[in-house]
Amino acid sequence: MIVNNSIEVVLPLPIDKTFNYAVNKNEFINISHGSRVVVSFGKKKLYTAIVINKFTNKNYEYELKEIEFIVDDKPCINQYQIEFYNWISSYYMCPIGKVYETALPKLLLIKSETIIDVISDDNTNKLSNKANDLYQSISNFKEISVIDLVKLHGRDTMKLVNELVLNDFVKIREEIFENYKPRTKIFYELNFEILESELTITDLRSENQKKIAEFFLSKKRKFIESQNNLMQTFNISVSILNSLVKKNILIKKKISVDRFDYSKIGKNIQIKLTEDQENTLSEINHEFKKNNVVLFKGVTSSGKTEIYVELIKQVLKKKLNVLFLVPEIALTTQLVSRLEKYFPNNLHVYHSGINPNLRYEIWNDLKSNVEPRVVLGARSSIFLPFTNIGLIIVDEENEVSYKQFKSSPLYNARDLAVYLSKTMNSRCILASATPSLESFHNSEINKYSLVQLNKRYGNFESPELIFDDLSSDSSLLLSQMMIGEIKKELENNKQIIIFRNRRGYSTYVQCTACLNVDQCPNCDVSLTFHINKKLLKCHYCGYSKDESITCSKCGLQALEKKGVGTQLIEEKISSFFPNIKVARLDYDTTRKKSSFKDIISRFEDNEFQILVGTQMVTKGLDFKNVSLVCVIESDFLLNYPDFRSHERYFQLIKQVSGRAGRSGSRGRVIIQTKNINHYVNRRIIENDDINFYKNEINQREEFNYPPFSRLIKINLKSKKNEILFDSANWLADSLRNISNIEVLGPEYPLISRINNFFIVNILLKLESKSNIPHQKKLIEKVLSKFNKYPEFRSVKILIDVDPYN
Repeated sequence: MIVNNSIEVVLPLPIDKTFNYAVNKNEFINISHGSRVVVSFGKKKLYTAIVINKFTNKNYEYELKEIEFIVDDKPCINQYQIEFYNWISSYYMCPIGKVYETALPKLLLIKSETIIDVISDDNTNKLSNKANDLYQSISNFKEISVIDLVKLHGRDTMKLVNELVLNDFVKIREEIFENYKPRTKIFYELNFEILESELTITDLRSENQKKIAEFFLSKKRKFIESQNNLMQTFNISVSILNSLVKKNILIKKKISVDRFDYSKIGKNIQIKLTEDQENTLSEINHEFKKNNVVLFKGVTSSGKTEIYVELIKQVLKKKLNVLFLVPEIALTTQLVSRLEKYFPNNLHVYHSGINPNLRYEIWNDLKSNVEPRVVLGARSSIFLPFTNIGLIIVDEENEVSYKQFKSSPLYNARDLAVYLSKTMNSRCILASATPSLESFHNSEINKYSLVQLNKRYGNFESPELIFDDLSSDSSLLLSQMMIGEIKKELENNKQIIIFRNRRGYSTYVQCTACLNVDQCPNCDVSLTFHINKKLLKCHYCGYSKDESITCSKCGLQALEKKGVGTQLIEEKISSFFPNIKVARLDYDTTRKKSSFKDIISRFEDNEFQILVGTQMVTKGLDFKNVSLVCVIESDFLLNYPDFRSHERYFQLIKQVSGRAGRSGSRGRVIIQTKNINHYVNRRIIENDDINFYKNEINQREEFNYPPFSRLIKINLKSKKNEILFDSANWLADSLRNISNIEVLGPEYPLISRINNFFIVNILLKLESKSNIPHQKKLIEKVLSKFNKYPEFRSVKILIDVDPYN
């Protein structure tokens, strides 16, 4: 059948197809690409859909549903984003609906809620006893949502609701709710009419009331002022204002306002760049004329942020937007205070941790594109609705945190930034003291330009690296040499950072009699002991149990805590230095919203002298008084079974070393190791990035790993291990029929069961010179066939393109 006017939409659900709906002529005119519409989908449910195409006189083989209504006067996303999201879906082999669900703020995705209307109370005798009891409990309500009903009575009540519907005691309908809650403030306006007709200022007895009235009379008509400003300016209470409202002199108004405040007075702060920074800035601008992407390799504490600020100023002058990506939400803490000094009326901070209403408002502000903005954010900010974007900065571009690991699409924000800069013809800086091998390789083949800054700001020396050899005595937690160095720095009123990438007290508890280790009942992993609550915890599924004094297997009191966590280090340091204040920075101490900022601020203010932490302490933080960094048990990073393990170890040690000696005297870094002669450690001591890179890149080429091939990891999981094993073997055998693909596995990973799901991985190596988009389509065909087998229905699949683990 021919439909005069129709639209193609994406539903932000994990569905890998688009849908068509019919619209009338007026709706067709008013709908734009990127607009939201509400449509009926499935069993009468209403969902937000995004329009991606419009058609006239198109033939369909089925009758189209009509849309419910149009949400937007103006599109909520632009054409760039529609194309960008399509590319993400294709490249990362992810359902298009899942990309939209991930990208859009939740408050943009209006959904219907099922409402139960109570319509009759006659002849309840025909109901079952349970249905009658339920009806009596809800009969006092005119309506109740299914969500509230389930909260009160449990999920089993839905069967009873069906009985009530069949007997016409209740009706079910879908109702749209918008969850966005605008922020409101109280404002006051002068009622000129009553002043002119009935009252004069001299009639007011209160001096405060006279001051307020005179203030408003000095302004133009319709002038409004906020309640807070009036109270602060005139040092009055709200009762003064309320009395003027009662006398009809002031009109009280509640007005919606933005949650971000751009009323601050900006100062044109000038940065005094060093000669090296000036030269680097000039070189970056020069390279941008030849290439959209510049790899900026600047040593730690070289003053990269000051160069970013100057580049941002250049872009804002052109009325263009800037996206400043950082790998962790935590890193925004220090950067916000620094960037606000230069861009008080342009800065947005956007990440998953901020208020959903604020995310919604920032989205709309960028969509309107009234003023150029600087957006400082974590990886999710790559999806924002930029139109005129002039610069994307990816700070610490080598960080694994730019990669999404938990749910599809498993994207890498760094790679998306590079792609976005090319499609929008903007500039992109990938910056790091230790660039990833892939990025460095891209600079060598002239895909990126390379700019280097090899001197620290102020010409301070790089920290001295000292490897603490524990090969002769592995029982030591803190060597005498390390304790002595800590003591020396404390006597000089300096601060110390101690890094150990394991939280908790002890990484496992073992029985010395039978050698049993307490394991998580849901995962194939040992339980970590946490001393503050005397609990054994699983860091994967959240299971916990109280500490026991007897072995769960043999019953003997022979349990011994083994392995080193941050809590144990904190305890040992406090025992060595009882008069020194020690703080800990890890996941357990930063769960509250402001806890990370509080710990960092207090350490900056020298409220405590020693900071013990996990990887949080290694990235991008700037502490002027830190002179010593200690790395505890570094070898576990070096020996991890992954082709990137040496690269990550090299980057991590260099990054954590950069926290020391950022001003004043030269800093020192002590690294505990049992493998002091390992070639990576030698390269670190010699500060030889180039030869480390050459050795690693040669190994990658020899064994055909990225950047000389492309990897796709297929993660399969099921609660039934036998079905998982059979399904994984069937899938691997089917994939081996595709040419130019090397299939590795199926293999169980190191942790082969999490939350009662068994896990198997299949790794695919694709030749970098082959037709990769075509090969992905062939892989998707095999997966589609896999999903049709009923015996494999319990197996969940997650596709990871360019995996990091």
